[in-house]
Amino acid sequence: NQLDSDCDGVGNVCDVCPGGNDKVDSNHDGIPDCSVWNGLSGIPAAWKCGNNKVQICHRPPGNPNNRQTLCVSINAVSAHLAHGDFIGPCVYCPTGNLISSGSTNNKILQAIDATIYPNPAYNYFDVIIDDNSEEVVTITVINILGHRLKEVKTTAKQSVHIEVGDLPNGIYSVRIMQKGKRDFIKEVVIQK
Repeated sequence: NQLDSDCDGVGNVCDVCPGGNDKVDSNHDGIPDCSVWNGLSGIPAAWKCGNNKVQICHRPPGNPNNRQTLCVSINAVSAHLAHGDFIGPCVYCPTGNLISSGSTNNKILQAIDATIYPNPAYNYFDVIIDDNSEEVVTITVINILGHRLKEVKTTAKQSVHIEVGDLPNGIYSVRIMQKGKRDFIKEVVIQK
């Protein structure tokens, strides 16, 4: 087992963007989008935060654990990357996460396949899990401070409707956990 401190599904040993989301690779080049600036068209829509602005995970020099999500001009992205920040919102993990590196036969955990829509969300979003098992699934909505705001337990065969109209505008992490599978984590923007 290896530690995944930011719960992005990538163990600390392989983490290119500690505190950022290494799982997003929209052009499938094997390089996480959080680490390379390829222009505004090269990042997920959920990471954009205004006209010619993007979210970055700012890691203050001398105190990288005190990271925070900022919305910056595209002109400032390269400077932020140069001093250790990452593109996209910070990923928070309230308790840390162990990723199984396999048993004695090196079996790797299968990933959860899920869809979350609409994103950005207004008053709700739906979660559809592509799994035919009866295993219990836990869906947790986490704010940028790592606080668990909502939690729903269901079976994988069900579509889940999650009301978020009571939450303020912002970026939230949705974590889907199922026994025997690698966690699914995705950012959801709530915009009213």
